[in-house]
Amino acid sequence: MRPISPFNYLIKSNAETVSKWGLFSFYIKGECNGDWKKFLVKDISHLDLSNYNKIEMVQDYLYIDKLTIVRKRKCIKNNKTTYTYTIKTDKKNLSVNEIEKEITEDEYNSLPTNTIYNSLSKTRYIIPYIDDLKIELDIFHGIYDGIIFAEIEFNSEEQANSIIPVPDWFDKELSHTITNSDMAMRKVEMEEF
Repeated sequence: MRPISPFNYLIKSNAETVSKWGLFSFYIKGECNGDWKKFLVKDISHLDLSNYNKIEMVQDYLYIDKLTIVRKRKCIKNNKTTYTYTIKTDKKNLSVNEIEKEITEDEYNSLPTNTIYNSLSKTRYIIPYIDDLKIELDIFHGIYDGIIFAEIEFNSEEQANSIIPVPDWFDKELSHTITNSDMAMRKVEMEEF
């Protein structure tokens, strides 16, 4: 199978999706990293992570510019592997538009990894929080071994900006400073976190 570029894949998959299921088979904004806040976490020794759902993830970035991020992701949860293709656009404050499509392993493998970007490997734990919110606790491996982020995904930017207490084990907020795509584009040094 001949590899296809990320943009050609999007065009191809959009055409197939529209003809099969209609335009709204992709979800946009709010479902996945729509409105969120990200925090650095320095100590999780008090958490019993075995109580929470665990997902092993590898994210490879195919294209990044000021307006658009294109990535592929492999996730392993409960011995089941899934693959996704994601395009993020139009980041404003705490919001981002996201188009995500589950893809096959063959499609995932046909998307060439862009070697100018760092591959990100992490273990994610999903921790229930307040008001049906969840904390996504990401423990990085590889070049970012030891870095831990916690993200809270909100239902709206208004909710994200409301006064919702964060756990006392959260450290510095990184929502406007360090993103995963920043970490993919260059080696972010520890003192920058």
